[in-house]
Amino acid sequence: MKKSYIVYAVLTVGLFALGVVFAKSTIMIMIDIPSLMLVLAPVILMLLSHYGPKEFVNAFRAAMEKSNSNEHELKNALVFFSTAQKLVIASTAATVFLGIIMILNSIGEGYTDSGKTVAWWMAVDVIAILYAGLLTMVITIPFKSALQKRLNDLKG
Repeated sequence: MKKSYIVYAVLTVGLFALGVVFAKSTIMIMIDIPSLMLVLAPVILMLLSHYGPKEFVNAFRAAMEKSNSNEHELKNALVFFSTAQKLVIASTAATVFLGIIMILNSIGEGYTDSGKTVAWWMAVDVIAILYAGLLTMVITIPFKSALQKRLNDLKG
């Protein structure tokens, strides 16, 4: 992976933020702790069920550095990021279904402020999907691609 990755990743996220500003909205509506928690925390916990903290670091290092990683280390890192990508998708799907259940519950219970509750959970769902897209686009796909490229270079 090129050293300029971080610059491009920041520019990519910044472009989305700029789009929000040009749409005459505020960035703060895109920051939602429940959505972030429901998407990211399960991914990290499930990755920790298979990988130790050192393996987390090694996976990122294998993709980022022009180190002397061998084929075995590159393959392990590729599996790590493939697993992370699948977990992001699964976690987001679970979050969306949780939101739908909460929406249906608020409607079924006849809450006096059900419109607000429905809007809140719909926002959590949509922002969770946004976070999943960003995580996939900015982390899992580029790292998987860099690792696959390095593996291909090793094989000649």
